[in-house]
Amino acid sequence: MRILLPILLAAAAVAADPAPEPAQLVAKPNGVSRSTNLWFEDGVLRGGQDALQISLSAALGSKLRVVDIEQVELIEAVGSDGRALQASEHGAGGGGGSEPGTLELSVMLSPPGSGVHAIRSLTVAVKARVAAEGLRRATLKPAKDWIAKRLRIDGLDGGEVELEDLGAETLTLGMTPAVERALENLGFVTADGGEVETNGWNDNQEPGWTVRKVQISMPADGAIQLDLRQELGARRFIVSAKDIPIALPDRSKTPVGTLKTEPVPAETGDAPADVEVKPVAAPRPGF
Repeated sequence: MRILLPILLAAAAVAADPAPEPAQLVAKPNGVSRSTNLWFEDGVLRGGQDALQISLSAALGSKLRVVDIEQVELIEAVGSDGRALQASEHGAGGGGGSEPGTLELSVMLSPPGSGVHAIRSLTVAVKARVAAEGLRRATLKPAKDWIAKRLRIDGLDGGEVELEDLGAETLTLGMTPAVERALENLGFVTADGGEVETNGWNDNQEPGWTVRKVQISMPADGAIQLDLRQELGARRFIVSAKDIPIALPDRSKTPVGTLKTEPVPAETGDAPADVEVKPVAAPRPGF
């Protein structure tokens, strides 16, 4: 027991280490959308729903790429009247595909009253899967040498790929889910590096395997290039924004005076003579 005690104490110390603090990000609004949906029964209003969606964008401050946003939790939303706003039943969300180094998400709130024209402060907690900004490339070259051979991709946990078939007008590439998730670009080039055009593809999902059939006339000595994201796991962020307009500014004012008008002088020659205006006579019967 005396030998094991230091080991147990060390394990307990590791387990007691607090999780790393979430990174603090300052966001800017990308867009605000407000909508009202009403439903009726026999012409009588029976209910409705208001929605306020705010899209935000924040710089990550490091060269990261967001793969997927797993969770968005509202911490605080305060209107310009000082009152707190609640998250709507649809909550919040986001996704991958944004520019490297950028976190983009949307927050759904229950709208405030008509007199509130801005959100004074908005703070959310975000859990996102991230990858390194730079891509890593795996290449099957020449393609004909790798038909029906399973290959493991270095540095990608669970990443395996196989060129299942190489025909005159199609090729079939199989991959594990890890490769499918990390795959950013799939390219095809000739032996001298020229791009080979494709006519589209379709995927067939199997348990633990994805089969991609590509419509292409691929040279047997060409190369298949897989550009992959290097995933870095889940990260947590606290995203805050301030003074977000949620309505157009009020342009109404009371006029302070009146501007009079005057005739505009002719550009050339004398001013035209005044035209006498006569009332139009009533038409005669039959016309």
